[in-house]
Amino acid sequence: QTANLKDLRIKIAIIQKNIEKDVGTKHKYIAELRDIDKNIEKYSKKIKRLNLDQKNINKQSNKLHKKLKVLLQSMLVHKKTLSKQLLRTYKVGQQQALQIVLNQKSVDSISRMLTYATYLSNARTHEIEYVKTLSGDIKASVSALEVQKSTIKENQILLEKNKTAYTNTYASRKILLKAISKKLLEEQKELNFLE
Repeated sequence: QTANLKDLRIKIAIIQKNIEKDVGTKHKYIAELRDIDKNIEKYSKKIKRLNLDQKNINKQSNKLHKKLKVLLQSMLVHKKTLSKQLLRTYKVGQQQALQIVLNQKSVDSISRMLTYATYLSNARTHEIEYVKTLSGDIKASVSALEVQKSTIKENQILLEKNKTAYTNTYASRKILLKAISKKLLEEQKELNFLE
């Protein structure tokens, strides 16, 4: 009986060590699950923020495209008006020179009219140049937004991969935790039986 009692104590000691080891492993997995859960939440928030950023960039891009379209239409109108104005000024300028010679018209009034036409031509030319510069800036902004969109897309893909990896790890840890809990329960039952 002493030998049986001794064997029983050894079995109890082994089972208790296994229980302690399994409890430690269980606590380790629980801590890992908490960390994994936090990381999944963090990645979900980042993905959500990137989605919002992408929506904002799309809105900005659409606004810039509309503005560019309006500016290009405006530039076209200014070009047509300027060409008509230059043609009229050219025709009037030739006629005015004849009128001065033939009708003895006032040189000052003709000069004022030509100066006014020159002023309008210069103003339209400056407006066209401004529109060209602005459209170039808008195109550069649109290109920059496209680069941001592609960067966001790459980040989203990376974050989704990380989130999936954490989710898979979380699921496997849950399975291991259930197995350890089941093993602990069985060892506890055996220990209670032996005691």
